[in-house]
Amino acid sequence: MKAAGCIQVEYGFESGSDAMLRSLNKNTTAEMNLRAARLTREAGLRIFADIMFGLPGETEEDIRATLRFLRRARPHVISSARMYPLPGTAVFDSLPEAVRDSIPWADYAYMDSPDFPVNVTGMTDAQFSRVYREVEKYRLRPAVAWQLLRDTPREDARRRRGLAMRLLRFCLLHPLRAARVPW
Repeated sequence: MKAAGCIQVEYGFESGSDAMLRSLNKNTTAEMNLRAARLTREAGLRIFADIMFGLPGETEEDIRATLRFLRRARPHVISSARMYPLPGTAVFDSLPEAVRDSIPWADYAYMDSPDFPVNVTGMTDAQFSRVYREVEKYRLRPAVAWQLLRDTPREDARRRRGLAMRLLRFCLLHPLRAARVPW
């Protein structure tokens, strides 16, 4: 693939928790996904990791397993999203009819809304909101800023300076957390 010009492979890892991977019928394990990441890196290709939060029955420990997975896989790019029970999916169909009818689709947008009205995790709404915001603030936003800084052309000095300042500000405000960000 690399000889043909491929530079990156995108993986729908979704989770670093074996329990969540089983519930999604992914037919893979976290260890198998780590092996795929290692082989991709050894082939000289970039790793683009798709991760999903808010999966049915997901616990705080499942989310922590996903963060450990990301630290070990060391993807070059991380794309994350909250799971939305879209009409026609098994998750949507499993919701009580009253819940399905209460979803305000007029307000729906592809971009994540931290207060989306349906929580199918194994956590309370408050617990999931707290954990998701923590992951987003201390792991995902800094990782994305780093990815953008790395991939922004040197000629775009203004944008690079803004991204570097965002990362520096994060590191100064959260030095211990910055040491654990998977970049």
